[in-house]
Amino acid sequence: MVLKALLLLVWAWGLACAAGAWSARGAQAGRAIFWMLLVAHAVETAVYLPTIRAAGGSFAGHVLVTMLFGVLHLRELAPAAG
Repeated sequence: MVLKALLLLVWAWGLACAAGAWSARGAQAGRAIFWMLLVAHAVETAVYLPTIRAAGGSFAGHVLVTMLFGVLHLRELAPAAG
């Protein structure tokens, strides 16, 4: 749970930097982190699409949560997907 909260903070900071709302020192790093998270989690979602589909429940919800948390969510899905 702590890792998910930390990851949400990193997403929020990166999104604020990417949207131009963060103009302090480090905004360029925040934008880079945002894009790296977005690409990495999109790749994870594509690679683990069969696991996400097999998990049951809301497909769109699983995709959204995988985009936010990546392997932290996928670890929870693996036992459910069988």
